[in-house]
Amino acid sequence: MSKYKAMLTKGEHYVLLPQNILFKKDIPVDINEEIVNILQDAEEFLVTEETSEVKKAKKSSKD
Repeated sequence: MSKYKAMLTKGEHYVLLPQNILFKKDIPVDINEEIVNILQDAEEFLVTEETSEVKKAKKSSKD
């Protein structure tokens, strides 16, 4: 299972309609795969994927 995040890197605010997702500069937002497909070619956004293995590693490093 993967979790995606997108972050606005250019500009101050961006609203993605009709999904009603508000992006603010340099603040990561959880998104689904449909939104990844929309944003993947936009140069204003940085889209990242976090796998369950990365989540486990982060959780175990906190212990």
